[in-house]
Amino acid sequence: MEGQGSLTRFIDRCAKHSSVGATDEILRGKLTILIYEGFRVLLFAVHHWLNTTDGIVAINHDKLEELLVNFGISRGLDPDETLEAAEIIAATIDGENIHAIIDEIVMNFNDYTPNKTQVTYAYDRLEKAWDILGDKKRAIEYAIMVLEMDLRTYGQSHPSIADRFNNIALALYRIGNYDKAVDYFKKALSVDVALYGENNQRAVSRYNNIGMSLRSAGQALTAIEYYEKALKIDKILLGGSHPAVSMLYNNIGLAWGVLGNAQKAIEYYEMAISTYIARSEQDSADIAAIYSNMGLGWRALGQIGKAIECYTKALELDIKICGQGSVARDYTNLGTAWSIKRDFKKAIDCYTRALEIDIEIVGEHHPDVAVDYNNIGMAWCSMGFIHRGIEYYMKAIKIDVSVFGEEHDSVATRYNNLGLAWRSMGDLRKAIDYYGIALKIDLRLHGDNHQSVGRDLNNLGAAWSESGDIEKGIEYYTKALKIFTEVYGAEHTNTVTVRDNLKSLR
Repeated sequence: MEGQGSLTRFIDRCAKHSSVGATDEILRGKLTILIYEGFRVLLFAVHHWLNTTDGIVAINHDKLEELLVNFGISRGLDPDETLEAAEIIAATIDGENIHAIIDEIVMNFNDYTPNKTQVTYAYDRLEKAWDILGDKKRAIEYAIMVLEMDLRTYGQSHPSIADRFNNIALALYRIGNYDKAVDYFKKALSVDVALYGENNQRAVSRYNNIGMSLRSAGQALTAIEYYEKALKIDKILLGGSHPAVSMLYNNIGLAWGVLGNAQKAIEYYEMAISTYIARSEQDSADIAAIYSNMGLGWRALGQIGKAIECYTKALELDIKICGQGSVARDYTNLGTAWSIKRDFKKAIDCYTRALEIDIEIVGEHHPDVAVDYNNIGMAWCSMGFIHRGIEYYMKAIKIDVSVFGEEHDSVATRYNNLGLAWRSMGDLRKAIDYYGIALKIDLRLHGDNHQSVGRDLNNLGAAWSESGDIEKGIEYYTKALKIFTEVYGAEHTNTVTVRDNLKSLR
């Protein structure tokens, strides 16, 4: 069976022989990596101790297990979980399938005569396996390999090429590489427009995704332009009261929120909700999400009571019609609102409920769990229990670094929060160290003119000035003011705050 030969059948056998059963995606991911990657790397060693006597293959199962465990650890896999997968492989492999597996690896991955169909399938499997196991960057590497093979097979003008570009862009977006994500979304858009013209649903999706990436990169005004293009096409194709139109209103509202115009954001959220109501779709997961976003708008305007009303509506809808993931989000938002009202006990209760739900859904080593730990840490710090807060921050950063690596927005945010915590305890040296780490990450990710860089510079200005080095404080505040003025405008709250900080030192 082309593309699904001995290797795939062997993975299925291994999964069935596991104690957790074939439905465990984490185990299947490790099996895939150890078999597709591990056997390829260990091919010489495998042949070295693989003996055939009188037509019977003698396999050193213990040696195979040892080699696979060492390989998995070298690739960054969890040692205990890797041992489980290696034990299953060593116990399952036998003289009937070992040569078939090796022959398929040699045939598929030979540098001179690869079987392109099966190599593409293998790389697809490895991309999914690494993604499941949390190594997003390695998953993207395989996705790009598959794209390059498909480009050679199909050429540029093919729908599957647009989908490949789009999927790589989504993966880049998830690891915080927004600029590259925009590039790949634009490549997908270019292929789709060439094939189908400007007014088609695929183009709408690409415009929306470009807007999403630009908004996350701090380029909200440009994001609105792309959202508006998507909105214009959807109104032509679907009419003015379609749920897709409603979500584009919501996305434009999010962009205005990034720009600090909460009132305009709320106007778009209200348009989004009225669009749904016009179609009698009042009990919708999308409406719950829009109420959640509207709560953020009211929160930005200082109307915390209205924010709690919106978050509560979202929670009630999500409990009624959605999964627990959305419920966890609502508890998180309520926790933030209660924190602003300085009711930290209620905040911690809400954050803890979100944490319990997220651990139940996604396990303990997931970015959502890191967010929960971070929020609980912030609440404890706000109550004056700084050391307890730092414990939660460290849990959050451990998860984020293991999932994303050191260079990611979330990791920079965690280091920034650690800086805030140590600064509040008067340890300005540690605060400056952590702020500095956050700044280095954000500069590598976003360049010199991004809101996160401005945040880090502002915090460094505060720490240096508090340590008595007024000259360095002025230097960092001045850089932060320049960025915030360009990104937000002269009268934005963040810009005004930095300007006031600077004035206080002169």
